[in-house]
Amino acid sequence: MPTITQLKELYRLSDTDHESTYRLIANKYLSIVVPLDKPAAYYLAGQPGSGKTALRKLLYDGLAGNSVILNTDDLREYHLEII
Repeated sequence: MPTITQLKELYRLSDTDHESTYRLIANKYLSIVVPLDKPAAYYLAGQPGSGKTALRKLLYDGLAGNSVILNTDDLREYHLEII
């Protein structure tokens, strides 16, 4: 079984791939929001059915829609080795 270090090396993107992948993600997720002087981050995690989606909707509404929602499952499509 590979170690964490081995897995990191196996799936590490080149600097060029990393930069182009970052640009794709940033264009998709950051182009729709207005920059804030004091941005905040909220990280939600929990078991299925624990209320993450309901809380996300409350946060989104409370921020007047000026928020970025990242679902890590959605980001997998951007990694060339995981597709």
